[in-house]
Amino acid sequence: MKILKFLLLWLLALPAVVNSQSIDKVYFDTRDSAHSFYYAVPPLSGNIQATLVVFTGYYPLKRLLVESGLHNAASGNDILTVYASQGENLVATKECVDRMNAILKHVAAHYKTDTSRYVLAGYDIPGNVVLRYAELAAEKPAETFIHPRAVMGVGTVVSLEGLWNWTGRMIEKNYNEEDVMTAKFVKEVLTKQIGTLEAQASSYAQYTPFNKDLKGQGNEKYLRNIPLRLYYDTDINWYLKNGRNSLLDTPIPDATAIISSLLMAGNPKAEFIQTKQGLNSSGFRHPVSFSIVDEVECIQWIKAATGIFDPVTYQPVYKMITPDKWTEERFGIPADFAMEIPLKGVEDIRFASGWGEPGSEEHWTYAFLWWLEGRPQLNAALLQNYLTQYYKGLVGRNIGRRNIPADKVIPVTARIQAVKTLAGDEATYEGSIHMLNYMQPGPITLNTRIHIRSCPLQQHTAVYIELSPKPYKHTLWQQMDRIGNEFDCRK
Repeated sequence: MKILKFLLLWLLALPAVVNSQSIDKVYFDTRDSAHSFYYAVPPLSGNIQATLVVFTGYYPLKRLLVESGLHNAASGNDILTVYASQGENLVATKECVDRMNAILKHVAAHYKTDTSRYVLAGYDIPGNVVLRYAELAAEKPAETFIHPRAVMGVGTVVSLEGLWNWTGRMIEKNYNEEDVMTAKFVKEVLTKQIGTLEAQASSYAQYTPFNKDLKGQGNEKYLRNIPLRLYYDTDINWYLKNGRNSLLDTPIPDATAIISSLLMAGNPKAEFIQTKQGLNSSGFRHPVSFSIVDEVECIQWIKAATGIFDPVTYQPVYKMITPDKWTEERFGIPADFAMEIPLKGVEDIRFASGWGEPGSEEHWTYAFLWWLEGRPQLNAALLQNYLTQYYKGLVGRNIGRRNIPADKVIPVTARIQAVKTLAGDEATYEGSIHMLNYMQPGPITLNTRIHIRSCPLQQHTAVYIELSPKPYKHTLWQQMDRIGNEFDCRK
């Protein structure tokens, strides 16, 4: 609980963010340039697949950029990271929620993000507001702009009743100057925003994310269907030595209680994370620091929660064989070279062993599965358009890398038409793709056959695409047909 200390430190020069990363300072309300901005770190690829928004209160935003490398790990994994302030709010009042909505709306419009793939994070005392915002998204969906896919708190308070009682204990103990000053400040703000606990118990019950003293579940019941992580440095010896504070003088007991409540309610994705020891942006030991988060592991959790494809951890639910000596590759859809294609899913590729060898009979012979979410509309015209965009991007990416001269470049032309539906298919298409062979600069025409299959139990659509410059009667097509024939929606 460091709010007041950093209000005083605000007058000091902020350390420079030494990083080659692009960090945007974005104003969401030009009428108030002093307070209405956020910092954003876009992905290195330019492909935003998910968004992490970290809210804090009085803690200087720029210090979070120094204190943690979370945004660096996110940037390398196609995640936009935003650091924003809730302003002078310790409670999820309408004013506070409106400010959060304004920030989130601006982020979504400015960076053209997918609002179904947001993770919200709260830091320190004001983090309780983020938890309550996530609860409101389920309780009163019309009041929140974002319905987060996951929520996390870092050293955050989860109970306003617990926070109010903490202020009284710290003031009465009068031992650690930072704790006492912070407690007086928090008590003043809470009194101003919702009153004292003794006089306004009903307001505390309305705004608190959690109250361990309730007999049944309180507001936390609205978190039972969402992944939740609460991070804490549990070094109790530090608290005892520096503030003469017991475990009961930290947010940790309430945090374990809310996780226990959610686990009992059937949310297996509610987690208490015991972390490494924290260091603040000045390099001093402090358990309430954003540095306690294991950046790489956290990003893997965010990717899993938001459905971002990760080739390292991906476990297909379908069966797709790989012929002897053929190789595999997988990546997310849309591919980073064909972001215009409005499909979501996974591309699972099978390459013939001689695919990349210009002198091989198997050159450019390969097949891939588009494992698509839901039931997207697909027909000959759309497939022709998607494959044109796909190969324009694929070829275009390789022209510069391979220093191919401009006079060798030719336009991509795809032609796709419906043919007699084959057994097991919902629809079957054939056609060709005429393009530049960037592996041996010159024109090449790939023949293609496309199979559309429905996997209703998996809520996915399977699009199996075979490609080769060889005619359909060539034996290579038999190998690709075998991959398709043995494909099963169930593993």
